[in-house]
Amino acid sequence: MEVMVDEIKRLTNGCAQTKKGKKIKCQVILKAVGVIPDPQIDKMLGLKELVGLWVNGDPLRAVCCNGMFVEAQNFGSFASGPPFAQLARALRWFVDYPSDFEVIRPILPKLKSSPEKPAYVPSATHMLPTFSSFNLIPMMAAEMSVYNALKHLKQRARHPPNKYIAECRAEWEAPTRKN
Repeated sequence: MEVMVDEIKRLTNGCAQTKKGKKIKCQVILKAVGVIPDPQIDKMLGLKELVGLWVNGDPLRAVCCNGMFVEAQNFGSFASGPPFAQLARALRWFVDYPSDFEVIRPILPKLKSSPEKPAYVPSATHMLPTFSSFNLIPMMAAEMSVYNALKHLKQRARHPPNKYIAECRAEWEAPTRKN
């Protein structure tokens, strides 16, 4: 990965041209906006209502961030990174197959923008039915299962169960310290 600080002047097919004159070959552009929900992001995006993961229900304008306000009964992981490969493919699916979006549009959860809780930051209870809706598109569901398996393999490789259990045991059995 290369980090550049610059502004995009123009987008052409597969290329972002910067104000400093660099040409960057790219297929996707990501904008990082921080971790504290900010109502100004909704305003910047023109976001009145998040429909699933899409700004005002437009399948070509996805917005996604770490699910905030996570509920303990829905913990699948303590990290947001592993699911992003699957999420990126899901978002691209509707660019490649826009008519499939109409299959799930009626059942996608909707979240209105408010000053207290910006819509671009959905809760776990918004994300679960969004991801579940992908199963209504058989070929997409099949592809998502491949990415889900990849997530599992990568997490197991990074956190082997025997090592993880040994670390937990050592922590559990460690003498407690009093401050």
